Amino acid sequence: MKKNNIFALSALCMLLMALACSCAPGQGEAKKAGGAAEPGESPSADAGREMEAAGEEPYPLFFSDSAGHFSIVLDPDIGFVGIDSQGERLYQVFLYDNGPDYPSDGYFRIVENGKIGYADEETGAVRIKPQYAAAYPFVNGYAPVCPDCVTEKDGEYSRWVNGKWGLIDKQGRVVLRPEFEEVLEVGKEGQVLVAVNDGQKWVRIE
Repeated sequence: MKKNNIFALSALCMLLMALACSCAPGQGEAKKAGGAAEPGESPSADAGREMEAAGEEPYPLFFSDSAGHFSIVLDPDIGFVGIDSQGERLYQVFLYDNGPDYPSDGYFRIVENGKIGYADEETGAVRIKPQYAAAYPFVNGYAPVCPDCVTEKDGEYSRWVNGKWGLIDKQGRVVLRPEFEEVLEVGKEGQVLVAVNDGQKWVRIE
C-alpha cells in the first residue's frame, strides 16, 4: 500500500469526526499540543457494548491495513487511536491537520502519556516508543526530536518552545545530540541545517 493512500484526505476526516460527534453523546474535544491531541478518558465500555449488540462498530473506522493486523479508529473522546485485530487499543495517534498523523518515510507519530513516538505505517507496530516532548516526522531517514520542549498556547493553536532539538534515526538512535534551537532541514546526503543562537549552520551526520 502506498503511503500517500494510507490515510484519507482531511476533508474525509472532518466528515467522519462530524458524523461521530453527532452520534456519540458526551464526547470530549481533543486538545492540541503542537498539533497533538492530549491523552484523555476512554469512552464508556457500556456504550461500546451497546453498539456491538446492535451490530455496529464501537468506533468509526478510519483506516485498516490490508492484512487486518491493525486499524485506526476515531474515539470521539480522545481522537484517533490504533487498535489490533482483537480490538485492543495500542496507542493514541498524533493529531495533525484535524486527522491522524500523515505517514512520512514509513512512520507516523503516536502519543502515550503526553510523549511522542513512532509506529510503522505498514504494520502499525511501535518502532520508537513514545519518549519525546516534541517530535517531527521522519525525512530522509531522520527525525527532529526535543526531549524537554514545552507546549505553549498561541491562540487557537499551540507550539513547542523552550527546548533543544536533536536528530534520531529510524532505529531511535541519537545521531545529533539535542543542542540546537531548531532543526530546519534534513538533506539527502547526511547534511542537516540547524538553528543556533547566532544564526544557522550546516552540520553533517557522521
